[in-house]
This record gives sequence, structure tokens and C-alpha cells, in this order.
Amino acid sequence: MDFTWILPPLVGAVIGYVTNDIAIRMLFRPFRAHFIGRFQLPFTPGLIPKEQPRIARAVAHTVSHDLLDESALRAALTGEEMLARVDALADRAAEGLLAMEDTPEALLNRYVGEERTAEAMDAAKRKAADYIAQRLYEADAGSLLTNMIAEKIRSKLPFLPSSVIAPVRDQISVWLNEQIQLRCPQLLYDVIGREADQLLQKPVGELLAPQAERMHGLSDMARQWYLRLIDSALPKLLGAIDIEGIVEQKINSLNPQELEQLLRGLMKRELSAIIWLGCLLGFVMGWVNLLFLR
Repeated sequence: MDFTWILPPLVGAVIGYVTNDIAIRMLFRPFRAHFIGRFQLPFTPGLIPKEQPRIARAVAHTVSHDLLDESALRAALTGEEMLARVDALADRAAEGLLAMEDTPEALLNRYVGEERTAEAMDAAKRKAADYIAQRLYEADAGSLLTNMIAEKIRSKLPFLPSSVIAPVRDQISVWLNEQIQLRCPQLLYDVIGREADQLLQKPVGELLAPQAERMHGLSDMARQWYLRLIDSALPKLLGAIDIEGIVEQKINSLNPQELEQLLRGLMKRELSAIIWLGCLLGFVMGWVNLLFLR
């Protein structure tokens, strides 16, 4: 049987397959330079290990300027899919808060500690009481209250002369302001303390129940807060993180074997297609040689 008609295409296919396979292998191997004396053998190391620093710079530049630039990250972080996740997270948080049976006091004791919680609450109540008392004193609340009383007395006893009412009013006004400054902080502290203790001992869900409708609208607030956060934080974050430097350093930190595995894993189908394309071209060229060059 005469196989001369099929032999050239087969030989061409084998040559095309083998040469493309060798060419792809030579992209990665050898991993280091080889020498005969002082003479470095050509094609050692392989193209990719030899050019790894340049490849790292090019890839890092492309990633930071074209793939992960501010506009791309902003689009990804503010897309509808991401916003839908924010909405869902806010809705779950609202439902969880409305169903929570723990009291604020229990939560604070659990996560902050009883002693620190007691100290913080006492300091907050004291500060609030002092602030309110000081504002009342600065507003001359004693004089305002005394004037109201004086006007009421004048309306009921119009025959009393102002010369009688005025001195008494002034003395009472001074006394009231002194009492506000001296006694009001402790009185307010006691009142605020009782109210705060009652609130702290109620379940969180019960405290939030009157605001249930607003709580269900928490997703809108969360979305607005999230978008403001992205607008303000993203430029600062990108300014603080050197994406280009990180990518370049990561690629350069890979040894040649790891780099080969990474690239072959990413381009497995493409590299295989190149090898088989060489086989096909060799086969076709074998037929061309058989048909036109015989």
C-alpha cells in the first residue's frame, strides 16, 4: 500500500505540534540562565522568567490604571447589585433589632462589661445634668420664672404697687438662679438616672416598636450613608493603597515555577489551542507540499 500521499501531511502535523509545544515551553523554561564557561547559552532563561520584572510592571500598570481605577471601582461599588445587597443587609438589621429581646443594659454589660458600663452611664448622666443646669443658669431661668410669677400676682392683685413687687421679684430671681446652680445638677441627675434606668431595662425591640415604620425604611438611609461613604472614602483609600506597587511586588515575588503554573492555569485552553493549531497548520502545509510541489 502506498502511504506517500498521507505521509507529508502527517509529518507536517507532528512537526507543527512539536514545534509549537516546544515554543510554548521555551516561554517559561529554563527557569534560570545556563552558562558554558562565561558564555551564556541563548534562550536561557525562558522569555517570561527573563522578562518577569518588565511583565510585572506592565501588568501592574494595566491593573491600576485600566482595570481597577477609581471609576471602575466606583461603578462596581455603587452598582445596582451592590446597592441591593446594602438594602437587604439594612432590612435584615432592622428586622433583627425589632425582634431583639435583649435589653440595652444586657447588651452593654455583655460587650462592654458591667463595671465600665456603670461608669460610662454615670458619667453620661452627670454630664447631661450639668449641661442642662448650666444652660438654665445661663438663660437666667430664675428671672424668667420670677417674672412670670410677678405678672400673675399683678393680674390678681392689681392694687399692689410695683415698688413692692419689684424688690421681692429681684430677690426671688437671685435666689432661684442660685438654687439652679447649686441644686439643679443633682435633681436633674436623679431624674435622668431614673428615666435612663427604665429605658435600659426594656427590650430593644420594645423600645424601637414605635419607630417600626421608620425602621423598615432603614434601607434608604443605609443606601444614602453607603453612597456618601464611597464618595468620601474611595479617593482617600485609593490614595493610601498603592495598587500598582502591590500587584508588581506580588508578581515579582513569584518564583518561575509559580509564575508558570499561574499563567498556564489562566491560559490552559488558549495554549492548548495554539499547539493544536500548529498541528493543523503543519497538516495543511503537508498537503500543500504534496499537491503543488511534487
